[in-house]
Amino acid sequence: FFYEPLLGFQACDKFILECLTNLEGNVFLPGKKIIGKGEYFDHIYFINSGSVWVSDYFDEKPIIEIPRHSFFGDYQVILGTRSNMNYYAGGKDNTILFSLEKEFFLNLIQENC
Repeated sequence: FFYEPLLGFQACDKFILECLTNLEGNVFLPGKKIIGKGEYFDHIYFINSGSVWVSDYFDEKPIIEIPRHSFFGDYQVILGTRSNMNYYAGGKDNTILFSLEKEFFLNLIQENC
């Protein structure tokens, strides 16, 4: 998230510090919806533990599994688009996510980019 070698992107120290000090913690039980199809993302999510399943229809077999230490919702927040999939906590254990609020993140990238 803070370093993308293919694009030559490296976030500055201030950007990283602001992101890390403004993370919100979230715990989701297995099968609990995080974002539904057609909803707007109001946060960018970082998976601390567990995983997130993505499906076209809720309670359907997941199309993909987003693993631990990944993030999602960044494109939807930046572009202001609705989710075209359902995102829910996967696996048998709780999924722990950290998140950045949309408006905070958008203001931060305007100030630091």
